[in-house]
Amino acid sequence: MKNIERLQRLNPDKQLGFLKEFLDQWAGTDTYEGSYIHDLTRTKEGYQYGTISIDDFVEWDAGRIEEVSKEILEWLYTEEDRSEI
Repeated sequence: MKNIERLQRLNPDKQLGFLKEFLDQWAGTDTYEGSYIHDLTRTKEGYQYGTISIDDFVEWDAGRIEEVSKEILEWLYTEEDRSEI
């Protein structure tokens, strides 16, 4: 069974858990080294001026993974006119 089919068969809470589990694989929040995914807290223009430092990044944690998972599910269930695709 494809993952999209599995996702469609789950109730909303389990869908959220399914996505969180997948994203956590990529973020690596369960490792002792910390997350592999970070959010930049400044605008990207800082790169051209060389003013961005490690302090300008925030590691993803369980809360961020849940937030992104909810946004993905909301997007999946939003009806849009996508006739241009």
